[in-house]
Amino acid sequence: MLCCIVALAANGIIQGKCSAQATQIEHAPSNESPPFVVQLDDPTMLRDMVTFADCVVTREPKAVIHFLREGNFAVPQNGEVRSIVQRNRACLRVANMRFNQVLFAGAASESLYRVSGLFFAKVSMPITKPVNDPGMCVAMAKPKEVDNLLAAFPASSEEKAALAALDAAIERCHPNTSPHASIRRAAVMAGMFPVVYDLFLGPRSRQSH
Repeated sequence: MLCCIVALAANGIIQGKCSAQATQIEHAPSNESPPFVVQLDDPTMLRDMVTFADCVVTREPKAVIHFLREGNFAVPQNGEVRSIVQRNRACLRVANMRFNQVLFAGAASESLYRVSGLFFAKVSMPITKPVNDPGMCVAMAKPKEVDNLLAAFPASSEEKAALAALDAAIERCHPNTSPHASIRRAAVMAGMFPVVYDLFLGPRSRQSH
């Protein structure tokens, strides 16, 4: 459930230059102060995360796919994502970047959707909702609106409009989810990745596009 994802998110700061300097993830304490929560909607941080995720997906698509298919992106201080980030410190475009594991999972999912050319409004959705898959529930209810969200820049007016169009579906599929736009977007996009991969992206997918 998305309400759990916010509480379990592993957050921290990635520190390091874009050159050979070592990169670290310093995880924030569990009792995070309000200023950190505000940063979840900081446009610069969100766009840095998208740039970073795009680069990591380009360098290590198989590792990212494995991480996302496992569905463990909400586990605090996930060792797999920590290793992925450390191996790809060359992807950093800023000296210091706030890191949020859920936002990284969402951005990486979106990157893989875009690379594959996936449009939810153009594929045949399953007749029944896959079990235990609230993310797919939103895409099945509002595929065109999910495409609009995928096309929107983080913290933009287009993102705000796309999320507004999805609000009813998100509340139905994800009761009591986070009010933060960035977390709502990331959790929906990453939450449905395992089923989306099996249906449309993976080697055994039943559909090409």
